[in-house]
Amino acid sequence: MQQEGHESEATSVKHGDADELVVPSFSELDPPTSLLPSSRGLELQWKEGRQLVPDPTAGPDVPRCRLQYSLEMQQVHSPFAENSDLPDLPEDRWQCRYTGPDVSAEVDGLRPRQQYAFRVRLIPQSHPELQPPPAQQPSQAVLCTTTACEPSPPLPPVSGKRERYAMTCKWKPPDETGGYPITGYQLVFCQWQAALPQDQQREALLRESVPAGGFQNSAYDGLECRHRIPRLISGHSYAAAVRASNGKFWIYTGPATQHEVPNLKSGRKYQVRITAFNMEGRSDPSAPAEVTTAPDVPAAPYNLRYKSGTGNSVIISWSLPSENGGAAVTGYETKLEVISGSAAAAGLPLECTIDYQNTLRQCTVSRLQPGTGYRAWIRSKNSAGFSQYSQPITVTTSKTLPARPRNPHAFSQGGSLQFSWDAPEHDGGSAITSYHLELQAASADEAVREAAPRQQHDVGLQCSANISSVVPATDYMFQVAAVNSVGRSPLSEPCIATTAAAPPAQPEPPRLREALPKGLHLQWDPPATFGAPVTGYDAASDIDHFEQASAVSNGDEPLHRTQAAGAPALSNGQKKGRRGRHPGGQAHERDETSAGGVHVHRIQAHEVDRRISGLEAYTDYEVRLRAKSEAGPSDWSTPVSMRTAPGVPDCPVHVRVGGTHSNALDVSWLKPNARGSTISKYGVEYQYVDRSKTEGKWRHCASVETTSAQVTGLKPARTYKIRVCASNGHGSGAWSEAVKWMTKAAAPDAPDPPTLRSRSATSVIVHWKAPEEDGGEPDLSYQLRGSAEGQSQATTYYNGSATQFKVTNLRPGTHYTFEVQARTKVGASEWSDSAAITMRLLPPQPPSEVCVAADEQTATDPSGTRVSVWWTAAEASSMHAEWQGQDPAGEAAGPGRNRQHPGSMRVVTHSISKHHRGRQASEPKARGPPIRRTLQGKVLRFLRQLWRGYSSYILGLIVIAIILAFVLNAELISTLMSDSAHKPR
Repeated sequence: MQQEGHESEATSVKHGDADELVVPSFSELDPPTSLLPSSRGLELQWKEGRQLVPDPTAGPDVPRCRLQYSLEMQQVHSPFAENSDLPDLPEDRWQCRYTGPDVSAEVDGLRPRQQYAFRVRLIPQSHPELQPPPAQQPSQAVLCTTTACEPSPPLPPVSGKRERYAMTCKWKPPDETGGYPITGYQLVFCQWQAALPQDQQREALLRESVPAGGFQNSAYDGLECRHRIPRLISGHSYAAAVRASNGKFWIYTGPATQHEVPNLKSGRKYQVRITAFNMEGRSDPSAPAEVTTAPDVPAAPYNLRYKSGTGNSVIISWSLPSENGGAAVTGYETKLEVISGSAAAAGLPLECTIDYQNTLRQCTVSRLQPGTGYRAWIRSKNSAGFSQYSQPITVTTSKTLPARPRNPHAFSQGGSLQFSWDAPEHDGGSAITSYHLELQAASADEAVREAAPRQQHDVGLQCSANISSVVPATDYMFQVAAVNSVGRSPLSEPCIATTAAAPPAQPEPPRLREALPKGLHLQWDPPATFGAPVTGYDAASDIDHFEQASAVSNGDEPLHRTQAAGAPALSNGQKKGRRGRHPGGQAHERDETSAGGVHVHRIQAHEVDRRISGLEAYTDYEVRLRAKSEAGPSDWSTPVSMRTAPGVPDCPVHVRVGGTHSNALDVSWLKPNARGSTISKYGVEYQYVDRSKTEGKWRHCASVETTSAQVTGLKPARTYKIRVCASNGHGSGAWSEAVKWMTKAAAPDAPDPPTLRSRSATSVIVHWKAPEEDGGEPDLSYQLRGSAEGQSQATTYYNGSATQFKVTNLRPGTHYTFEVQARTKVGASEWSDSAAITMRLLPPQPPSEVCVAADEQTATDPSGTRVSVWWTAAEASSMHAEWQGQDPAGEAAGPGRNRQHPGSMRVVTHSISKHHRGRQASEPKARGPPIRRTLQGKVLRFLRQLWRGYSSYILGLIVIAIILAFVLNAELISTLMSDSAHKPR
């Protein structure tokens, strides 16, 4: 494929009158050779290529091509590889490092001690008008290795963990290791020289004078007095200079890439450099890096002085700390501690600190308490933190007036005002001797407020006072001031208090607007108020008579009453269900909130008429009314007697069961309160409760006018609930409390007629079902009896709890009737309806006097095959079926045919084979046709073989079948008994 490509790119040359394709050829290039290897480059040389000239007689002339060369390279092995074999070189990794007509080239930018593969490719170039010659194959690749050298200079170190007296420096290996692994590092750490510019520090540490050409490399930093410089070029002149430094050096040599330099000073700058080593020597030092240790806290200030002060502030000065810890002092902090006994007793803070973010050496501490002694400390601060506190000094503020009292509070108590306040925050440095209280009527108009008289009271050292000289329902403003030896403090914040208003006046008795069956519709006039509007009313209704009652308006406190002899007290919290007396003279239960026999109804303030509900119909009540306001409740009004309208009667009471029957209950009750209307009837309902205590629906059973009734239609031994309600012209009252009772047990019902099945000549299976009603006794037993046709007395065949029985030893062909009776401990049921059946007949009786003789033809013909048989027919019987035979009348008897003759003789002729001729006439013959006998024999043989091989398995299956039949029969009996026991009566 490559040759075809070259041919396609052949040079087009004219020869004669035709154009022919001529392909120039070239000599194969030899691999390049390395002349002078170095650590960073290689010089390679190769032999010149030449163009091959073909025979002129063989074809047209080939034009001469200019030759150029392309030097290609790729790195072969990783650093430190010692393998010299040429590996597989991928084509996509070749890089062109030189292109030109020269036969040698220098390759720069290589890495030390690395293997590189080189090859040369010939690039012929023809005349521009001609087709370019084909590309040539490169030469064989050759391996070349650069030499090793010292590492490149590492990057400057960086500071890691920075402490006050130590520094951890970290650095990274150099980018170029020189072809050998790094064997170690040298760290030079010295104090920073602030006198020289930064760009001259590195040079000043190495030399004092610089030659004309300048120093190119730093050869050594350390404490030794000699040093060997490797890898110098022969024939060259070098200048060396040594500089001694009196700065402190810390030198570390080792393979680690970090080192902690101890014994440094806090907050100082240091210069650090790093040098790397390998087998070829050491690298140039890195560029110097500046690091700084962490600063320390400064020393404590000293020489504290008190300059001046007032009642609320003091001025303190001090001297600069002797040591700043390596960082400038940025501020100070003052700490004060209270030492005054009066201020400490007043609950003032015993200690406080004030931070000053400035460098001034004095401060003014304000917001202090007057007349208070303090102990003061100062400490300085820099970027590292706070110093220790200085020695303390004692300062004292001057005495002043006390602060004004705090949190004034006032409230109305009865006909006076109760005032209270808190002591001032400080007493001004002098003990408080008394408090001064000022009281004045409050008004929104400032002129009116200033003109109002001001009451002034000195109330002593107590922080409370009670002023009774006030007007009810009036706003007052009061202020209080504290007094000490210096004078009186400013007045406190004003506090507004309102004296209590008087309760409303006693209302007029309420008027009856309408009498209701369960309440009263009341109406009244609003009473007069005294400084507080009416917030609500209380209407009290009581069956009993009482004279006077009073209660708290909001109901939070107990109601109190002055009552007549025997009357209950009026109070909140009375339980529900107060019993009352009615005109009818009967007591009853009420579900009303009551207070000691008095039913209190809460009414809103805007209402002047109200329907009071929850009362009892046709009952006399004494009704009173009172008004309520924020000042309290008024007195109760004069009681007035009112009667509610007639209504539905009460529920009957004392409902009880007098007589118990199996299907009925006798119920009686007491006549309830009719509530002003005659009772017209009573309704009775019952509810069935089954054995699982599930209650059914209530069913109406009776409506009577008397106080007794009989509940019928019940079932024996069942539990029922019975309730009664009374009705009058206003409707039906509430149902009474249900009474639970159980009916008596009874004999079960008669079962259904039995069913007969599996009839034979002498037996039949009789099956029956349990009766629908067991009379309340689930343990049922049964009696089975039967009689044959014409039999006057029945025969008992079975007594037990099963529901089926097989009756045997019956007479074939006889007509029988069967009856079943159910029994419990209570008694026996009626006999069920009879079931009749006629038994089957027995098979016909066999004939007698059977005789066999040779036929007439057999006597004359020895080869005959016929015999004659005759017998006597059996007598007719009512227990056996008649014999059903064939009567081929007029048909000649032939072989295999039966013929019936008149009388009691039957002749049978049958052809027999010759080997049966010798049989005696008395030999018994097999019954049935030949095909049937053959089938019966096969079946018998199969059963015998099955029994011989699997008798044990057959017996096991029979036993399992018997057990399953017994279990299923027992479960069936139990299910039937359970169904009959749980069936609704």
